[in-house]
This record gives sequence, structure tokens and C-alpha cells, in this order.
Amino acid sequence: MSGSHKTHGHRGSSKWKVASVAVVIVALQAAAALYFSPPSVVTAQQPISTFGFARSSLEVAEPAQALLEQGRLRRYDPTSSAGAFHGATVERSSLLWQLWTAGLIALGVPKWTAFNLFIWFAHMLPVFALFGAARLFGLGTWAALFASALGAALWSFDGFAHWCWFDGQVGLAVSMLFAAVWWGAFLRYLKSARPVFGVATSALAVLAAAAHPAAALAFAAIVASLLVARRKDLPRGALTTSAIALGCAAAVALIDVVFLGALAKGGALGEPSGSGGTLGTLVADIFGLNAGRDIVGGASVRVGFRLLSLSAAVFILIEQRKSRTLRWHALMVGVGVASAFAYLGGYVPGVGRSVSYGQILLALNISAVGAAWLAQEFAEKRLWSKLPRFGAVLLAVAFFAALPRLGRDVVYFIPSLFPGPEELPEEKPHIADMVGFGSIGYPRHRHFRHLPVSEDWRKIAASLENWSHDQGRVLVESAPLAAYLDAVTQVEVIGAGVGDTAVSKSANIFVAFSGSDPDKKTLEEYLEKYAVGWVIVSSNPDPGDRSYRERLVDAKELLVPARLRPAQYRVLRTKKTTSYFVRGAGRVAVEEGIVRVSETDPDEELVIKYHHFDELTCRPGCSMEPFRVGSKGMGPGRPFIRVLAPHPASFEIGAR
Repeated sequence: MSGSHKTHGHRGSSKWKVASVAVVIVALQAAAALYFSPPSVVTAQQPISTFGFARSSLEVAEPAQALLEQGRLRRYDPTSSAGAFHGATVERSSLLWQLWTAGLIALGVPKWTAFNLFIWFAHMLPVFALFGAARLFGLGTWAALFASALGAALWSFDGFAHWCWFDGQVGLAVSMLFAAVWWGAFLRYLKSARPVFGVATSALAVLAAAAHPAAALAFAAIVASLLVARRKDLPRGALTTSAIALGCAAAVALIDVVFLGALAKGGALGEPSGSGGTLGTLVADIFGLNAGRDIVGGASVRVGFRLLSLSAAVFILIEQRKSRTLRWHALMVGVGVASAFAYLGGYVPGVGRSVSYGQILLALNISAVGAAWLAQEFAEKRLWSKLPRFGAVLLAVAFFAALPRLGRDVVYFIPSLFPGPEELPEEKPHIADMVGFGSIGYPRHRHFRHLPVSEDWRKIAASLENWSHDQGRVLVESAPLAAYLDAVTQVEVIGAGVGDTAVSKSANIFVAFSGSDPDKKTLEEYLEKYAVGWVIVSSNPDPGDRSYRERLVDAKELLVPARLRPAQYRVLRTKKTTSYFVRGAGRVAVEEGIVRVSETDPDEELVIKYHHFDELTCRPGCSMEPFRVGSKGMGPGRPFIRVLAPHPASFEIGAR
């Protein structure tokens, strides 16, 4: 009896310890979520507008609103880049995020709060997803908790992973977490052949592909490789289950890409953002060098936890190489295939970052499970006691060598929790001696966390509240600011990332003339073509990127400074009166998804300066067709709308 009581007490104590550690991990990740995405930002009735998040707000929240109002996940917006559609680009596509936002809006949550809340869900997902993946992989509870903690560290402190969710590519990061659980469920099905795991595999395939279509790419190769490697001992129905799971993923990915408009006739797909990784990227990652922002993102290269996780996975694969078990094959194929996509995808023309290099997130999630397997083997088999003295010393040296790098990666992303550098002195410091040299201040470290909308942005948005069509469109150099203004105001905005990629590229001078030096005549033609009345440019441009900006600022006969003087921007007004008509005359007004034209001559043909799409209709009793307007140096761009005579004096144009 006493023995049984002791055993029961030991089990109770062990469960309490497991629960305590689990609570600590969840609490730490919750604290990280509140630090990186503070409640004051998430619950504000404005979209998170940090870098690419501003663009994601248009591509996620606007289609979500359209789903509730029009029954489809694509929205026509005449205020974006002279008419464009939202919800149609692959790079930031996330059907799951759109449905999340639509669901919360339907429950009464304000639109922008519903959109923002997804980031908290994403922040908490790593600890639960990798715990589940590790358990499905067959690891014990303690090892699963290790994988959960390592996954949380990778989410917050790996440079590329952090940049993805910070920059608005949350769907990509979430999809790779669901894909890791999908991997575990598929492995469990191959081991047990139980139908419940087959169903789970298909359900997780849908979630992963809905979060981002890129998740289905590497995983299809992983499943195929596993089926080939274990073809002699596959359970009955394994091929059918695999086909169903991959079919579900492919179907959702196609819905995310095709039926939401990415391959529609409007040309919304655009060009893939960034480029894929290469072997040079691999070398750069190992040594902490920057292989290019278009590949690894805008944060510094912080790969300490990445190298730790991948090295541990490789170590356990080597240590277990003779076993050739299904578990061993699953880990090898999972890490190997995802890493190959990440570091060889750049050799495939036209492959974007999310499709190629983004697969490194899946490799990291799976490798975290491999690292947990190694930790379990060390604990259960007491492998450290079997190491030779030299090996033990080498392991200790490696640990103490890695510790500062891991600490540096952590501190890099939480600078506000530590004393900052001194401010630069107002007077020029004396640097003739070392004491004086050491007194020079340094620029503040960038905070890779979601911060409230800047005062400059608020001022600009407030100043445009009384905007009217008579004042013309607002051309904005900064892509995040352009998306923010498009989201929170009724102003017609032209800017990078506002509307479909191809449309914003052809209508935006800062993209069309990038690297060139247009003359003033060309600038005048551009401003006239797109009815530009305001121009907002940076007051601190990057060196070597000044030509068209300086041309605009210096074109005194075209533009004059506005009264508004924000610190970081120059706001200019055009001298000429703008018109929204290439041919004809009348009045134009825009509402939610509709261009209203009035006071026109019914017998006069009209050409209005809004982009033509096949999905648009003219009503009542009018017909339209595309009309191309050339512009020196820019090419014809996307055609405008030509309304044929006769037509009503007042009519409207909108999506079907």
C-alpha cells in the first residue's frame, strides 16, 4: 500500500511540474505577444500600420468586409490607385486571416480591431502548434514542452521569422506552423493507420493552405518523399489518405489564389515579392551576413536559435542513422525538403520569397521537434555520461560560445527593456581624446514591435478629412503611409501597394520611374493623366534615390508647398486645376465600391480617369470599354474607362 501511495504521489508531483512548466511557457509567450503587439495598438480602431502591415490591412480587412456585404472575398475600390481591387495578391494572401476578420466583424467587433486581433492568435500559436507536432511525432510531454519553448524562441528571435509577422506576412508564418502539425499528424497516420489521424491530416492541410498557399508546396514534396521512402511498409489506404490531404490543400490554395482574383483577367497577380534563396544565402545565414532585404527581410540577420535548432536536428539524425525508422525518415525528409526549397528556390526563375525562402520557417518548426527528440534521448539514455572527456569539453565550449549569440539575438528584438544610448549632443563634441570620443551618442535602435500610428501620419490623415474631388488625388511616396491613408480616409490615393500590384505599379510614378530621371514635361503629363492634386514625399530620402523626388520638389511651376509641415514628409499641392475626365465633362464622386458620374452631356462620349476592368459594369443603360492614354516615359499603363454615347446624364460604375 505504501508503495502504491508513493507511486501515486510521484505521478501527481510530476503532473504538477509539467503543468507548472507549461503555464510558464504560455505566460512568457503571452508577455512577448503583449510586448511586440501592445493592447493599445491591437484594440485601437485603426489597422496596425507598421511597414507591410498597412498593405495587409487592405488585402485582408477590405475583402473580409466585402464577404459580409457582397458575398465574395474581393472588393473594388475606386479610391485606390485610380481604381483597383483589394484581396488579390499572393505574397500577403491569407484566406484564414480574411475569414477570421469577417467572422469577428459579424460578431460585432470593429473592423480594424478584428483585423488586428489575428496577430495575438498568431503570437500564441507556436507554443501550442509545436507541442502538438512533437506529441504526434511520438515524443514525451517534457520533450514536447521543449519543442514548444524552442518554437516560441524561433518565432520571436529568428530574424526572418520575426520580420514576417512584424511586416504583415502573418499568414505565411501561421501556415508554416499548421504545416508542422500537419506533418506530425501525417506521420502518426502512417504509424497507426487510424482514420482519426487521416481526418486530422486533411483538416490541417486545409488550415495550412488557407493561412497561405505556399504551405502546400513543400509539404507535397515531403509527403511524396515519405511515401517513396516507406513504400514497402505503408498502411492500407495510405495513398488514398495522402491524396485526400494533398487534394484538400491544393483546393484551398487554388481558392486562395485563383478564385480570390490573383489570376483574374485584371492582372492582379503582379510580380512575386522578393527572390528565392540560393547556396550563397545559406552561407550568409550561417555566418550572420545579410543576403539582401528582398530575401531575408528588413531585420538584421539573427540566426542563433535557427542554427541551434537545425544543428540539433542534424545531430539526432546522425546519431539515429542506423535505425532508419519512420520517425527518422520523417525528420530527415521534413527538414531536408523544406531547407532545399529555401536555399535552392532562387535558381528557379520567377519564384518569390514566400514560395521559396519562406519554407525555411517550416524547416525551423520541424527541426524544433528534432531538437526536442535529441533532448529526450539525452535525458532518457543519459548520453552526456557516455561522452568521452574530450567530447564533453567540446560540448561545453560550444555551449558557452553559443550563449552570447543567443543572448544578442534576444536583446536585439527587445531594446526598450534595456538602457538606451545617450542622445546626440546639441553641440559638436570634442573628440580629440578617447573620453570625448566615447561621449558621442548613437541613433536609437529600431523597435521591431507594433507601435501606435505616428503623429505625422495622424496629422496628414486629419488634414485630408475635408478633402474633395476638386482637389485631385493624393500621390504618396511611402507605401505604408499610402496604405494607411487609403484604409482610414475617403481620399483617393496613389501609392505602392495600394490596390493590385500590377495596377499600383503602372499608376505610381515612384515605381514607374524608379531609377530614371524624368523631365518636367513628363512629370506634368503624369500629374495631368492621373488627376494628382497632392504629392507627399519623404523629407529624408535614401541616398542615390533622389532623381524623381527632387524633380517633383523643384518643379516650382507645377507644385507649391502646402501649409501642412509634418516632420518626416514634404506635402506639396499642384498649381493646375485637376480633372477626372480625359474627354467630356461632368462631376465625379466615389462611394464604397462605386464611381458616381453626374451632370454630363448624354450625347458626348466620356473618358474618365479610372482604371477599366472586365468585372466592372456601367448602369443604368450605359456601356463602356477600355481606353488607353499614353504618357511619355511611362507607356500606356492600364486603360481608363470609356463610356459610349448615348448614356444617361447621371450613372454609376461598380463591380458586378
